[in-house]
Amino acid sequence: MAEREREALAVIERVFAEELGRDAPVDPARPLGDLALDSLEVTVLVVELEDHFRVRLDHADAGGLATLGDLARLVASKAAKASKASSASQAEAGEAP
Repeated sequence: MAEREREALAVIERVFAEELGRDAPVDPARPLGDLALDSLEVTVLVVELEDHFRVRLDHADAGGLATLGDLARLVASKAAKASKASSASQAEAGEAP
């Protein structure tokens, strides 16, 4: 598991404990449907992930997500792409990354 993916799972675990009041450990293999998250809880989780990683998650992204691990991989992938794009634009502008 990549570093960003582990970080995403850590953020998910923190949100579950601190924001949603769920103390159970986060299992990356756990199906999202088994979590019984309501729409407000999903929104809180998504906003926290977006804010932490400075990425944007939308409904189209959710189509292939079956587990918490899938969500962590998606966030890690988007964060890596955003970081790469930011570094490239800074390089074009002559700035240090």
